[in-house]
Amino acid sequence: MKKLIAVIAGIAAAVMMTCTAFAGEWVNENGRWFYNTGYDYVLTGWNWIYETDGLAKCYYFDSTGCCLTGAMTPDGYLVNNDGAWVSNGQVVTKGYESGMQIETDYSRAGGRYHTTSQRYADGSINNYGPDDFPVDVYFDGGCYVVSYYGDNQQSTEFFANYFSRYSYESQDRQKKLDFIDENNFRIIDNTYGTETCFSR
Repeated sequence: MKKLIAVIAGIAAAVMMTCTAFAGEWVNENGRWFYNTGYDYVLTGWNWIYETDGLAKCYYFDSTGCCLTGAMTPDGYLVNNDGAWVSNGQVVTKGYESGMQIETDYSRAGGRYHTTSQRYADGSINNYGPDDFPVDVYFDGGCYVVSYYGDNQQSTEFFANYFSRYSYESQDRQKKLDFIDENNFRIIDNTYGTETCFSR
């Protein structure tokens, strides 16, 4: 009977722990772990994250977006020191399902992308074609973005991971680079209020 109750409780928890699908990455901010979705909000409550090891694990995030670790969640479930939901001493895992967060696989990121759109502070948007404004991305102690313009002109920007909720930031912290997944990223420029999106 106890096993049946545990199974029913597990199924109820699995149904309860659903979310919208986006890709992102774990970031550490002053010893507290957050999940950067690549969008302008933090995760709260239970979220399944499909990780680069090919397994999905479930994590509980408080109202500030901080992942609870090594504790009992407010609804009575145990999470380990990594924040993953644990049942009967084992991390609960499953394969990919629609609606899960997906951790960015940086081993597959980088290479050639193209500029798809730019949103301005006034809300207007410019959309671009696949041959407009290509960029090359590579990693070497940080993230380099090489932008190409007419007549083979180019400029290179360097972004480092300063352990903030953004994937990478410029040294002056005015530009933030987020990988949505290995095929899509964006650059937010606080100085000009623009958001530029790039895709494969």
